[in-house]
Amino acid sequence: MAGLLPPARPCPINMRNRSGRCPEDQPDQQKDSQAMTTEAPETRIVETARFACDGGEGALGHPRVWLQIPDDRGWVECPYCDARYVLKGHEDKAA
Repeated sequence: MAGLLPPARPCPINMRNRSGRCPEDQPDQQKDSQAMTTEAPETRIVETARFACDGGEGALGHPRVWLQIPDDRGWVECPYCDARYVLKGHEDKAA
């Protein structure tokens, strides 16, 4: 039959977005705008090399984790919230 499109390949349920559509079904412009919505991680200056991070948002935060900033690196990122912690005086190493 002329004019009919071939059937779309099935999309696994775990690959569908909230609206139930596959990412391939979205126009390229919509994909690009969604990729740009991720915020950059926060950078915080700390005065000690060992400290705790709990996400800082009360009940909306994450479990408290203790982090250690390596001397040679000068900074570390929280594995939960991706906040970057820079040891005071080592701001140049975090750039």
